[in-house]
Amino acid sequence: MNRTELAEPVAPGHGGDGICADPGTEELVPAMLSRLADKWTVLTIGVLAEAEQHFSWLRQRLGHVGQKMLTRTLRPLERDGLELRRVEAVVPPRVDYRLTRLGHSLGEAVCSLWIWAGANLRILEQTRQNFNLQANLMPKEPA
Repeated sequence: MNRTELAEPVAPGHGGDGICADPGTEELVPAMLSRLADKWTVLTIGVLAEAEQHFSWLRQRLGHVGQKMLTRTLRPLERDGLELRRVEAVVPPRVDYRLTRLGHSLGEAVCSLWIWAGANLRILEQTRQNFNLQANLMPKEPA
């Protein structure tokens, strides 16, 4: 079977061989996947996608994540232009966070993971259960 017979869709910017034509994208994708692999980043993007949040409210919405961890999560998002930090010069200082347009677009991509998980939850549960049953029935290899 040749390539034209497969006729699988290819992501924009990719050749038929699956390699991205832009070296900058080749570097960015693993970096963003690494960032999104952190649970606090994904959850933070989800909360900020709903509305601008005051720091303490954001902490509460995230399940009382520690101040240091939340700060470590927010700084790279700000650096990448995904989130805006606004400080009001009051006592005590008020700091609010919101997603930028770029952050919202990433939020949409992240949301697709939730949609996929919801659509496939039962299948995943069943395949995991089948795997576990088979793994337990298999004779153990001698050490």
